[in-house]
Amino acid sequence: MASSVLALNATKKIFSLFSSNADLSTQQSDSEIEFVGQEQPDKYIEEILNEYNPLNKSSFHGASTNRKKSEEIQKIPAPKVQLFSPNELLYEWNCRRMIGPGFINPHNTCFMNSVLQILSYTPPLWQYLLKQDRTKCKSGGFCTFCALAQLFKDMNSSNKTAILPKSIINNIGLIGSHLNIGTQEDAHEFLISTMSSLKKHFDFNESQLDRYSKESHFINHIFGGWIRSTGN
Repeated sequence: MASSVLALNATKKIFSLFSSNADLSTQQSDSEIEFVGQEQPDKYIEEILNEYNPLNKSSFHGASTNRKKSEEIQKIPAPKVQLFSPNELLYEWNCRRMIGPGFINPHNTCFMNSVLQILSYTPPLWQYLLKQDRTKCKSGGFCTFCALAQLFKDMNSSNKTAILPKSIINNIGLIGSHLNIGTQEDAHEFLISTMSSLKKHFDFNESQLDRYSKESHFINHIFGGWIRSTGN
């Protein structure tokens, strides 16, 4: 009997405690919560802002309180030479496009195929390459730009479920000297190498261009941002 009374009293105390906490939570939820901004700058954000320049002006300042520094970084000078106008690109599909074929994977090329699939469904890149005349290419050998343009045209006219990107597979070492067929390479490295290799199609002497003129390339208009590679 005594134990039952003690258990009952303990239960009442626990119930009372939960009830009081619930009332307190209700009162707190009904009151307005004042936001207090960060007082100390975020060192990680500061390092990023100091190391990189955004290609496109943004209203984002991160968690840093040093807005003056952020705004100064975002003021990018106009290029002295405009290599490509953004108006040359169609950033949305100009017509309804059906799902195209996939890519055959003969020699452990899934790292490459995944990137090619993504690029083939990037509206401005797909539409820009489809309208290019490959006969005007002055590379004199393998050209990533022409090979990708031809691959897109093959995809556009094919009724197969999968095709083989043979030209790109056979010349992958020219796209990136560190890339090899038969080994599982990194998809990101292949993407970076492809972006760099696409620019070789154009007769631009980049050594004579300022950094902002280089960034007016159509690749930068489409993908925008800085790219890094661990390869050569």
